[in-house]
Parts: sequence; C-alpha cells; structure tokens
Amino acid sequence: MFGIGVLAALAFTSVAMVESPSPVRAEPSQCNEFPEGQGSETVEGYYQPAEIERVVQQLEHTGQGVNTDVIGTSNQGRPIYSVRVGSGDKVVFLQAGIHANEPTGTIALVNVLKSLSDSSRRSQQVREAVTIVAVPQLNPDGAVPYQRENHQTWDDTVAMFPQLAGAPSAFYHSLPGPRFWSDPRVPGFDLNRDFNPDFDYAPQAGHLPGGGSVRGMYLTPEARASRDLYTELEQEFGLVDVFVDLHNQAPCNTFDDGEAHTPDLHTPMSISAQFLRDPGSHGAGTAYPNFGWDASRRANVAAWEGVQRGGSTFSGVTRYPQNLDLAGSANATYQLRGSASVLMEAGRQRHANPQWRHGFIAKVHELAMMGIIDSLVDNTFEDIDPDRYEEIPVRNG
Repeated sequence: MFGIGVLAALAFTSVAMVESPSPVRAEPSQCNEFPEGQGSETVEGYYQPAEIERVVQQLEHTGQGVNTDVIGTSNQGRPIYSVRVGSGDKVVFLQAGIHANEPTGTIALVNVLKSLSDSSRRSQQVREAVTIVAVPQLNPDGAVPYQRENHQTWDDTVAMFPQLAGAPSAFYHSLPGPRFWSDPRVPGFDLNRDFNPDFDYAPQAGHLPGGGSVRGMYLTPEARASRDLYTELEQEFGLVDVFVDLHNQAPCNTFDDGEAHTPDLHTPMSISAQFLRDPGSHGAGTAYPNFGWDASRRANVAAWEGVQRGGSTFSGVTRYPQNLDLAGSANATYQLRGSASVLMEAGRQRHANPQWRHGFIAKVHELAMMGIIDSLVDNTFEDIDPDRYEEIPVRNG
C-alpha cells in the first residue's frame, strides 16, 4: 500500500479511448484533455523495451511456473514478449502498453506476474487453477518516443500490403504534429483500432480509410502479434476465458448520478464491458455465437470488487461511458469471439504526475486484475450476477 490517504490528493491526466466516427481523428472530450506541450517530459519511472526484456528474462529464470516467448516483432524490429504463468484449465489474457503513453498498466502487469510466480501458497493455488498469459508491452516502438501510436509510416504499410497502393491511409494512422492529445512524434497507428474478429481478414484498398465504428485491418505487426497469440490460446483452450486491456485515462469526477459529490474527487479507475453499440451487426450471436456479454459484465464486477477490497483509498471505481462503438479495438474483437472482455482505465500517467504516485496508479490496476483472477481460482466467477454491472456508477465525463 502506498502513502496516499485520499483520492482528492490525486491529480490524474491521460488519454482514454475515444471513438473516431469519421476518417478525421477524433478530438478529446473534456475528460481526456491535457495542456499542450505535456508530452515533452522524460519517461523516467516507466519501462522501456530493453527493461522489459530484462524483466522477462528475470521472470523466466527466477519465477515458478513461468514460460516466456517472443510473439512477434514491432514495425521497428523490437521483440514483443509474452509471459505465461500457471497451468490451469482457465486462461486469462492480460495486455498492456497498446497505447504506449499509457504505461502504468505495464508496471502493474509486471508486478502481478512477479507476485503470481513466487513461492507463496496462494500463488501456487492460482497457478494450479488458472493459466495467466500476459503481454507487458504490446507497443515497444511507441514507448521510445512516448506516444500513443506505434512507429510506422504509410509507405511502410504499403510495402507490407502492395494492394493498398494509391488508396487513402487508414483513419487511425497519424502523422507527426504539435504535441497535443494524440499527435505523435513519429508517424504511426493507433493499435487499438487495428483489430478485427475475422482473424483471416486481408487488408483491402476499398475498405480505406474506414472510421471509428468500422473494424480494423491488421495493418500493424503489433496487432497481428496479439491476434496470433489469442489464436494459439483459442486452439489450446477452446475459449479464452477473460481478456483484459490496461489503459490510463484523464482526471474525471467520480459520479454522474445527479447527486452532490466533492468536485475534485477523481475516480481511480473506470472499467467497461461495452464496446459495440450494435454487436449483432458485427456478428454477435451468428458469426460469433459465443459473444461474451454476460461474462464480460461478470468480469467487470469482479474487477470492481477487487479494487474495493483495497480499502477506501481505492473507492470510487466507475463505469467508462457506455456509448462506445469501437469495432477495431482489441476488447471488442476478443469479446465477439467469446472472451469476457474488460477495459481498465486507471488514473493518469506521466503528465504533471509526481513520481511517487506511479505506484498508486499501478496498484489500482493490480487490485482489479487480481479481483478477476481470484474469482476464477475460488470458483465464484459464475456466481456473479451480471446485472450488478449496472450498479457500477457511470464516470462523469
């Protein structure tokens, strides 16, 4: 536990998932804004790709029940690592760093992996009941310049997919610009718009530029690496029980219920099971008969309860705004294929955030992940009433 007594002491800022309804990049909502220029500070305190490599090697050498792998390489040739802990017949896929300027999820995921691979009796119980498969940093190229996107030019993309020559670039590809919101320092893709539940999909020029409610095209090697790992888990387990994607968000008031609340009381985390406004139009129940709606709501409740167990400092978890239409997101894609899908948007990341707060933000993620894992280990997951998801207060903004 970290030495922070009240949530009012927190001052979060970050970038949350924002729908892009047209080929033009979406502007941030009030909850997602941060002042221009705040992307320029150093990334001290966060994992860089070389550090992830050392951590993964350490886990493999010293952890119990640990196996590691390279599941692919980034566009700039950096390895993308996975860490597997345990051998249970339930599988949880944890992913962090898809938006590389939202990095506290990577810290939290490394902490959870270290804990679950120790010699304690509880960790042994977890390893016997559940298989944890984690990608600590899906976007290593973005971690170097500290930006949301990967590092990939449109020319790089056409070289991979010559059939796209002459077509407009995808709506989720951005060029360098002034440091505001998601303007990158180097050209790249928002990886969390590049997913598609059709794992055999091949990019087509006629589908460009696309839009926020349209499926992604697997134009990036990073998204394809995640897809390929998920495919392997599907083949091994039949169904990936739970998928969790770790993000950071901006300072948002805790509740939006019409009642008076302290205006500067920020939510430590927002979570969501909802990613598609019309799941049926994307094949839920037909092409994808295992669409994981109730399972997703159960997993969100388990995460909510896990954070509450951390004590009053961590109270005030909210639901992310429930009007998402992000067909190209990893959460939507894996939910359509049957996984209980959880978006975790913990506090803010680097922007004006003193170093001593990093641990608190990571701890929120850790508690939420362990809430889900514990419910699977203790066989209480299926007993959760999915309608309790509606009890989680909606985030203000």
